[in-house]
Amino acid sequence: MPNSRRTNRMLLLAIAAVASYWVLPLFASGLTLQILFNSAVFGVATSILVTWGPAAVFALRRSATGENQNIVAVFAIWFVVWLQRVYSIAFVTLDRPWWLLNSAMPAFLAYLIGMAGVLFLIAPASTDDAPGPYRWRLALSGALGVAFAGFSYWLQSHGFDK
Repeated sequence: MPNSRRTNRMLLLAIAAVASYWVLPLFASGLTLQILFNSAVFGVATSILVTWGPAAVFALRRSATGENQNIVAVFAIWFVVWLQRVYSIAFVTLDRPWWLLNSAMPAFLAYLIGMAGVLFLIAPASTDDAPGPYRWRLALSGALGVAFAGFSYWLQSHGFDK
């Protein structure tokens, strides 16, 4: 049984970390914060890719079990985060050109993160001992995800001012 006092401390630290971020805009511009955190996340993502890369390659060579899919999914998510940072750094460095804003790259990055997310979703169901209720939750969460995606698409394509 986990130590609830430690769990509560971790939760409080996480809440404090998120809340403390909002003090930073009082002292730095949005662009400065974007440059700072783009760079920091780029460094973190690079470290994660180097650390998880060999495990992902090993997992790809093995069977497509849930554990291996999760390893590949972790690597894939952070690879997309890394690509997003490259795109964002280029976008800021090139002074936010219109052609880069309206390129197909943001949609491609969203597509890739969705594919990595699917790996997470189906990983437990890919094992022979996946519990029956998990498969039902997967089906229900899939239906809910489709509903949210449909609403989001409708909202963005129609907007409030159209």
